[in-house]
This record gives sequence, C-alpha cells and structure tokens, in this order.
Amino acid sequence: MPLKPSRKLPKKFSRRVSAETKRFLDRRLERRRAMRKEKWRGVTRRAQRLAADFRVSLIRSAIVLLAVLALFGAGMLLFSPILEVREIRVTRRDPRLDIEAVQGILSPMFRRHILFLSQAEVRTLLDQHLTDARKVTVRKRYPSVLQIAIELDPLIARVQIEEPEGSGEAVTATGSTADFLTDEGAYALAPATGRTETLPLIRLVDWGVRPLPGANLLTPAFLEALKGAEEALVRQFGYGVEERVVFLRAQEFHIDVGPFNVWFDTRSSIGDQLQRFRTFLRSIDPREVREYVDVRIANRVIYK
Repeated sequence: MPLKPSRKLPKKFSRRVSAETKRFLDRRLERRRAMRKEKWRGVTRRAQRLAADFRVSLIRSAIVLLAVLALFGAGMLLFSPILEVREIRVTRRDPRLDIEAVQGILSPMFRRHILFLSQAEVRTLLDQHLTDARKVTVRKRYPSVLQIAIELDPLIARVQIEEPEGSGEAVTATGSTADFLTDEGAYALAPATGRTETLPLIRLVDWGVRPLPGANLLTPAFLEALKGAEEALVRQFGYGVEERVVFLRAQEFHIDVGPFNVWFDTRSSIGDQLQRFRTFLRSIDPREVREYVDVRIANRVIYK
C-alpha cells in the first residue's frame, strides 16, 4: 500500500529542540559525513592500487615485448643474409687503378657478414696486393655494400726500360700506357697524359728480369740520392740535367749535364762525391772533359 506524501508538521505539534538534542544530531550528522568520506577514501585507494598494479603489469609486459623484439632483431642481424656483402664499389681516383683487379682481390669478402667484417682486414688484404697503394678508405653502406676508395702513390718520373748488354733497344709498354716510377720507387703502368709527359725521364739499364707492375725498382734512398745529386748539379754548379741513366744491378746512376756525364753510385755519400766533383772542377778545366767524370771512387776522380 503506497504511503501518503509527507507534510510539514503542524506548528501546534512542533516542539522546541533542546541543546543536547541538537548536539546529538550534529554529532550524528558528522559521523555520517565522516563515514561517507572514509567510504570514498577506500574507493579511491582501491582505484589507485588497481591503477598501480595495472601500470606495473603494463611495464613488465612492455619490457618482455622489447626483450623479445631485441632478441629477434639480434637473430636477424646475426643470421640474416640481408647483411652479407653482395656488392663492392671501388672509387677510381687515379686512371691507373684497375677496378676489376681490385674487386678480384676483394673477392674473399663477398658473402661475409658486413657487421663482423673489419676495415683493417680489408686494408691489410689490399696492402698485400697493391704495393703502390698509399691510402685505403673503407666504408660500409648497410645492408650489403662495401665502398672502397684507394689513393695511389704519385708518379715522379717516366721510365724507359732498355735491353741490357748495351743493345740500346728500349722496351716500351704497349697500347696507350707508359712506364712510370712512383715516389716509393715502384714500377707502374699508366695512361700517358699531358701531365705525365712533363715528368722527368729515367733510362733504366742493367736489369736482369723485365719488371712487373708494382715491383720495387728503386729504393727511396736511391731516389733521394738521385734527387740530391740533380739539385746540387743545377743549383751549386749551374748545369742543366738532360738525361738520367740508372744501372739497376750496379746501383749507380749517370747524369747527363750537357757537355759530359757525371757518374754517381749509392755505396758512398752523395755529399762526398759532390765534394770530389767540386775539387775536380777547381783543378781541371771542364772543357777538357769529352765524355764523363767518374766521382764514385774515394780520393780519386776519373774523367775522359
């Protein structure tokens, strides 16, 4: 049965509320408010605990997922053929560099894992086969390309290799290439250009076996002695150098200064030999020399 709607108590039935009753009601109301606040605090704490548990679970799941992805990525890097060397690009900085020969030298590098292939290993392999390589730069272009740049020793002279036994017949390179000498004394074949035509010419005689490209014909010490003798003849004595003849097995060289040749060797100091030549010029009229001045022998100068 439905209740009747409530109505305000008639004034004649209303009683005055005592102070004690009012304090009782206030305390009761305060307790209810405190209970409601405590209830909401409990709900809030439970929600915070749930949120914290969810955050921890989410972080753990993310860590596990990242670990799985890292292991998968490491496995791909270690075992995937994608990171194997499949192409080697050689940058040509000198026309005498044979790109196909370089790629043939580097053929053992194909199918190697690019991550585990050290640049020092590539440089060592090239240095073993390219004696005139001055600087080798290796770059990895992921996922599968090796880029190689090779700088060769500069050319300092043209070489004319003549037949031994005094035949005077020159052995020249075939095709468009010519014979050259690097600053380290190595024999090189290179295309003849306008720039190389201005290099000084060295006639090479007294050799046993026809040198191959890359072979060390002259030592740096021999080249330094030849250069020092030339500079001294030009600057100190005022001669011009017209021709240089190197006797390979005898380790000596003859410099044509126009009126005659000056014979040097590497067994004694170039300074001592130049001093003997200076003493000779003071005592003998150079116009008497027709063919050569030999300053190789200690305490003696032979001329003809």
